[in-house]
Amino acid sequence: MPVKFLTNQVIFMASLENHMQYMIRKQFNGRTRSQNKHHGAKKADYMHVYSNNSLKTHERAIHKFCSWAKENRIKRIRQINYDVIGNYCLYLQSKGYSAWTIKAGITAINHVMVGTGNWSKNDVFTASKWNKGHDAKFQTLIKRKNRGEIWNNRRQSAEQWRKENETLYENNRSLIDTARAFGLRRSELCHTSKDKPSVISNSFFENKGKLYCFVPYGKGGRPRFATCRNDMENEMRQLYQFQKAKYLPQTQNDIKKFQQVFLKKNEKTYRDNNYIYDGHVSGRLRFHIQRQEYARTRLDEEFKTKGRRNNTQRTINGIKGNETAFRAVAKDLGHGRIDVLGNYI
Repeated sequence: MPVKFLTNQVIFMASLENHMQYMIRKQFNGRTRSQNKHHGAKKADYMHVYSNNSLKTHERAIHKFCSWAKENRIKRIRQINYDVIGNYCLYLQSKGYSAWTIKAGITAINHVMVGTGNWSKNDVFTASKWNKGHDAKFQTLIKRKNRGEIWNNRRQSAEQWRKENETLYENNRSLIDTARAFGLRRSELCHTSKDKPSVISNSFFENKGKLYCFVPYGKGGRPRFATCRNDMENEMRQLYQFQKAKYLPQTQNDIKKFQQVFLKKNEKTYRDNNYIYDGHVSGRLRFHIQRQEYARTRLDEEFKTKGRRNNTQRTINGIKGNETAFRAVAKDLGHGRIDVLGNYI
């Protein structure tokens, strides 16, 4: 029987998956009005999907969940509750899926439940809520910093890593130091896919005495200008040639326009695979802890530049300071929400 959707009075004559996929795509299609508000948001938004990458991730997660739901005779959205999601997480956990995959499934389901009005944003499922009501045997192992299974021992500092991996660091020094200087992810700095253009030699700019790296394809496909740490500017000048720019775009819309011009201008470079760094690098390079060091250093710089208590105050992981500084560092790291800084500082 075909899927039938009517304006205002919506009648769903569809399978669970069709219904859930429809709601996710609806959130993506309706994102334009609020995507500017989302930039710099403080809390997770379960009413909108802001990028093609996020949409694809949600669609895959929903497909996986609905396959499990079918086997467990869950046919309607109204049947989904905390117990259902908790048991689904335990199932994924028993199959060896990573914390990131489990979290992606939870996020997609939360989007649907809030989007359909079944839950409010305060009702969303979290592992901590589930664990509080269950014995250890039935607890899901997702922690607030949920990529602990992917990033080995986050407590190790970048400085400790360099001391303990001296040879590995020296063999990859320019790569690691560039990541440290600009707070870049591995996928942004190293060529891993033709669909995700990484940093090239023309990506480096100087504006008003400050150095920047243009990231054409960040998380969720969002481009950005990442600010160089003050203490590493001299080293970066020795590694790269910086183009003088009188003006750098500031708004996300203007940066996206710059992205299109940049990709077109450097089309031959990308076509010929003239990347600075290849994607085949050791998994032991620990890009995330380099980004942690970057975040802490840049935050200190922003506090000194903007003052620590000259506007709205925020406290993130015990660090209190002005919101403008937190927002600037989150933007440099390629995040739309400042609360995500809790994973770095």
